[in-house]
Amino acid sequence: MDAPIDAEFSEPNLAPVLAKESESNPLAMPVVSNEQAKAAMNAYVELCHAVLTDDDYQTFQQWDPKTRKRVGKRFLKKSGVKKLQKFFGISVHIKETIMDQMPEGNFGFRVTAIATNRNGDVTESTAACSTLEDRFTPERKEEESESTYQARCKKLRARAYHDTLSTAETRSANRAVMNAIGVGGGEVTAEEMPREKSRSSPAPKAAPKPAPENDHTTQLRYAYSSAIACLPEVPKAQIPGEILAMIKAHFDLMEMPERSSDVTADQLHWAGDYFSKMKAAIAVERAVAA
Repeated sequence: MDAPIDAEFSEPNLAPVLAKESESNPLAMPVVSNEQAKAAMNAYVELCHAVLTDDDYQTFQQWDPKTRKRVGKRFLKKSGVKKLQKFFGISVHIKETIMDQMPEGNFGFRVTAIATNRNGDVTESTAACSTLEDRFTPERKEEESESTYQARCKKLRARAYHDTLSTAETRSANRAVMNAIGVGGGEVTAEEMPREKSRSSPAPKAAPKPAPENDHTTQLRYAYSSAIACLPEVPKAQIPGEILAMIKAHFDLMEMPERSSDVTADQLHWAGDYFSKMKAAIAVERAVAA
């Protein structure tokens, strides 16, 4: 049996090799494979589907340049960010808070938050909030006196110190967490979106009383005005009779209706359309003759 060999083994020094490879390829290269990146992205999406609900999102109306319309887009709220922070094992602490004095008694806060994930990577994010934002200047209500409006503004500004500070902290913490997640993170959260001015809800208007079943006032006025425009030579007192006669002829009624309330709204509307088209045809004929 051969005697054991007494020797020391050491890991090879790969630093020169790695340095040589980095020198030959100056471009930044992924630190994971495509399969690992895809798996991480899928894990993020699956976690969001598993733990986030509709209550964790807030919808804001934004201008879409493609459709040229305002469309609703959902943004993750603080409650959703807290869930992701918990399940990704990210810790957050506030590094610095600075208060800024602004003109006309306004003020704001800048807050820097630091997020640390499980592998020790640190992300630092800064966010701010000030009383210059629209939501801290309420719109004046209808018929509201100047003194009442100023009192309401003063009450809102009294709470603004807390609101601006807490909003700046939330924004910075949200941004730090989402940036620390990295894969799928980094998105803008709801607390970072601009808020509109506080608006007073208008008093609800009383519902209009339902019209009687045989009352077709709107359709009758339409038919009457159209007939007058079409038949200016006919005395106004005879216009209702002309309308009823036209309705009887078109709908093949057995007898002439005695009054407009005896016909349907659709029939009266048809009569108005009929006389409007007749007026247009007469105008064309006169233009051709001229």
